Amino acid sequence: MDTFENYVLDPEVGAVVVGADFEWTFSKVCIASLYINELKTKLLVTNPDKFTRCNGRKFPSCGTVLECLLITLRDKSYELVGKPNPFAI
Repeated sequence: MDTFENYVLDPEVGAVVVGADFEWTFSKVCIASLYINELKTKLLVTNPDKFTRCNGRKFPSCGTVLECLLITLRDKSYELVGKPNPFAI
């Protein structure tokens, strides 16, 4: 809580990118929400997949992190920059 309350936002940050993150933490979601809610940074998402299969099991994916972040946002809009975006290479 202290870190969140006193976190100094960098005005040079122009976007928050959500992708597959195997080092995901609650702190990252908190900081991302500050940037989006307070500085109105863009939210870019690599894919909305909620899970992928790993040996027949559901393995949480990018969409899981996205949903967690969206709950905290005033503006829930985001730009899809990965699959299934037809313009992504």
